[in-house]
Amino acid sequence: ADDGRLSQLCPSQALQAQPAIIGTAMLRLLLAALLPAGILSVALVRRSSARSTEKASRSIIANLIVRDVAESMKWWTSTLGCTIGFTVDAEKGFSMGEIRPGSVFGTVKLDDAELMMQTAKSLSADVPAVISPDDQPGLHGTLYLRGLDPDTIRPRLEPHLIVKEPTLEWYGMYEMYFRDPNGYVICVGVPKGGPPGQ
Repeated sequence: ADDGRLSQLCPSQALQAQPAIIGTAMLRLLLAALLPAGILSVALVRRSSARSTEKASRSIIANLIVRDVAESMKWWTSTLGCTIGFTVDAEKGFSMGEIRPGSVFGTVKLDDAELMMQTAKSLSADVPAVISPDDQPGLHGTLYLRGLDPDTIRPRLEPHLIVKEPTLEWYGMYEMYFRDPNGYVICVGVPKGGPPGQ
């Protein structure tokens, strides 16, 4: 178990604590914690040597505004089978692989995919021009999780969260739409049958 401070992590732990893509706010948090401890220079040397032999991976990670980070992460892990990446509290305390009490930011993972969650108050402190502390969760669009079977997820959902029951679509995907407790619309789907025209 970690002791909850990035500045107290050893260099190898600090490297593991950093996701592939870090938002500006999280990067500031990591820099603030690592610079005083002298960890950043070690991390940079090890990262640059790794990059010399392989190309750095790139990814797009959504950061969802949630009402309660801990409750949201519990839902994503128990319902969709995600694992906890890390969590951060308002005092910059840090926990890997577990939900830290008072978390205002956290990540969950599904295989190689990663999703960030943050309270409106926390994000507005980092980027006040983008969001206010009173903003509610909301997203125009859906989150699509390919590779999760609707028949496996369906029994885990409360009936009022279902938006569209599992359906074999014309393009060969078996999909289901539902809401998470914050109102975000999620679609899970697996290929069943051939693509259009077959």
